[in-house]
Amino acid sequence: MSDTEKSASKKAEAERISKWRADRMAAAQKVKQEQARVATEKPTSASRIGGAMPSFPFDDEPDGAPGMLPSTETLTAIKAKIRGKKRKAKFWFILQIMVFVIIPTGLVVGYLSERAVPLFEAKSVISITKPTSGTGGNLGGLLGAVGGGGGGEMTETFMANAYIKSKALMDQLEDEMGLVTYLSSPALDPYMRLREVPVLSITKLGGFSYFVYSSIDIQTGLLSLYVRAPDPEMAIEISNAILELTAAQINQLTERQFEFRTDLAQQSVAEARTVLTEAQRTLTQLQIDSGEANPAARVEGIYATITKLETDMADIETQIQRANVSGQSDDLITQRLFTLKENIQVLVDQQRARLISPPSSGRRSLNQLLLDYELASLQLRIAEETLLSAFLALAKASDDAALAQSQFLIVVPPKTSEYATFPNIPKVGFVAFLMFLSALSLYRLMPSSRPI
Repeated sequence: MSDTEKSASKKAEAERISKWRADRMAAAQKVKQEQARVATEKPTSASRIGGAMPSFPFDDEPDGAPGMLPSTETLTAIKAKIRGKKRKAKFWFILQIMVFVIIPTGLVVGYLSERAVPLFEAKSVISITKPTSGTGGNLGGLLGAVGGGGGGEMTETFMANAYIKSKALMDQLEDEMGLVTYLSSPALDPYMRLREVPVLSITKLGGFSYFVYSSIDIQTGLLSLYVRAPDPEMAIEISNAILELTAAQINQLTERQFEFRTDLAQQSVAEARTVLTEAQRTLTQLQIDSGEANPAARVEGIYATITKLETDMADIETQIQRANVSGQSDDLITQRLFTLKENIQVLVDQQRARLISPPSSGRRSLNQLLLDYELASLQLRIAEETLLSAFLALAKASDDAALAQSQFLIVVPPKTSEYATFPNIPKVGFVAFLMFLSALSLYRLMPSSRPI
């Protein structure tokens, strides 16, 4: 490219840039005039939006920058409004703390301090034991509960614990001492009184468990009894009455159990005697009907006779064979041996017929008679063994019944402290405070409780 062409190209580029700048300046001037016209027609728009910043001017108008910032009065008003909202939120929070936490906790503590009746607690520890005839060691506690030695004692301990928590004990204490009536009277504060509210599933037995309850130590097998009452002497008196009633109940249940066991053993003995008598009668009647005191001996005699005849017949056969060998089979002696053999065979057949053929009188054969006799004898022996086992069971049941009386050993007698144990105001007040504070926290977490 020559120098002339380069100069022409640069000139054309400069003209194009100049034209672009002129177009941009014209467009900017037009936008500026339009903004000025809008501002002239709507002078209150900036004040209506709380001092909003105007549109940005171009770089060639630095004098418009101060108009972009809000005024001091606007900032002061916004700051005061924010402080007012903070004070209002703080006031509502303190009010909610007072209404939902402080006041309810104060009411609970005030009720416990002014209206609640102080209660004294009497604790006693009992061990339930009974004599044992076993020679092995007695494994109490947990091993006894799962099946080792001492399992019976643990069973009675659980029975006593169940009776103490039952309505039967509550009714007996009401009959003997009027305890339920007293605990339902104005002698106690309204919250602690026993009452029946079916709608809320509140029963007197549920409230009674607060005044009388028990627990078991599985490791030692000891039963702990707790009794609460407004007066220390009353708590001790109720504890003694409960111990007496529980001991009587457990001993009564144990006696009934062993009486039932003894009755069953006696019934078994009576049935075994009846069976033995019937078996003996059957055997005796069989002997009378057959005329055989011992059919087995007669059958054994017949078999012995058959054996002897067969032995003689075998000897005769041997002699006949010798005669045949010597060529004397036609001799008179040999013929007599044949005749004797035939006679012996007839005798053997007759003896065998006596075993399997019934006699002419229509009675049973000897084999059938022997079978019936053996079965009757077997029934007699079974009946004798059954009767012996029944006597042994009766003797054991009698021995166990003699040792069935349980012994209630009071390891720790009922006794109360000098001061009332319940209600525990600091503990209950702290728990109430935590509960109400948790309720307030849940309330504040709900969207409806948040300020808009």
